[in-house]
Amino acid sequence: MRKRLLYILPIAILMLITITACHEDNDDYNTSAVISINVPDSIIIDKMQGTVTVTNLNNKQSYSSSNFNGTSTSMDIMRGCYSISVTGTVLYHDSLQIKHTRNFRASSSYSELLKHPSVVSVDIIFM
Repeated sequence: MRKRLLYILPIAILMLITITACHEDNDDYNTSAVISINVPDSIIIDKMQGTVTVTNLNNKQSYSSSNFNGTSTSMDIMRGCYSISVTGTVLYHDSLQIKHTRNFRASSSYSELLKHPSVVSVDIIFM
């Protein structure tokens, strides 16, 4: 009986160490980035079109989207720190209901896109 216990005890300890040493791998590398364009309160956006490009500051990988939903767009990217560049055209009307079409830009040199989802706002600059 004692020899049997001496044989089983190391195997049980080894199994216990193996079970407790196992852990779940973390493969949570991606996030959904929502880039929103801030516009002045004095205008109402009718349509916005253009291209949003986010560039990873560490590895220089770029992601682009042209699918605007109002004044924002969404894209799936790898989590990290990014620069953001937006160029496009906007159709809007002012408080006097006069329609205007203008080119615009928006940018950010540093944005952390780490959360689920990550939401970043950039200010519009009319050209």
